Amino acid sequence: ERTLRAACDRLVARLPEGPIRDALRGDAEQLARMLMRQCPDAPHLALQIEVTGHNRCSRWHVDHYVGRALISYVGPGTWMVDDKDVRFDQFDATFGQCWEDSDKRIVPEYDRIHMPATNAVVLMKGASWPGITGHATRKGLVHKSPNVVTDAQGNLRNRLLLKVDLDLDRD
Repeated sequence: ERTLRAACDRLVARLPEGPIRDALRGDAEQLARMLMRQCPDAPHLALQIEVTGHNRCSRWHVDHYVGRALISYVGPGTWMVDDKDVRFDQFDATFGQCWEDSDKRIVPEYDRIHMPATNAVVLMKGASWPGITGHATRKGLVHKSPNVVTDAQGNLRNRLLLKVDLDLDRD
């Protein structure tokens, strides 16, 4: 309990005092508690605030952590798709290609992509989630960063994310 509070305090320590800092800290603590209740045997918790201006994870993928809770405070939420709408054979076939080419081959129907709104809470089960089932080699939620977002003048728009991860290893 005390350790989680201290970790959340460290997460926001360099932010200016005020409502945004308090909100981020509170959200991080609530998301961490929720994840830890879901998977109490996962030994490692990581908290991160990330500002990203380009597609950090621009390719469709599955992560190998236990689980992640995520909020995008600025910019669009992380895109995700149901297994039934994924061409898993295209993961390897399109490796090394830009997202403009690989996206439409991995997820051929653009309208099948779930695009959470800004401030939505997203729970992503990773490949190490207890009892997860899915495609034989791709267990966990298939997701990616939203495609490059620009403002009306064509400038790249940053995203502000809170990530709370549970994992079996400390990597």
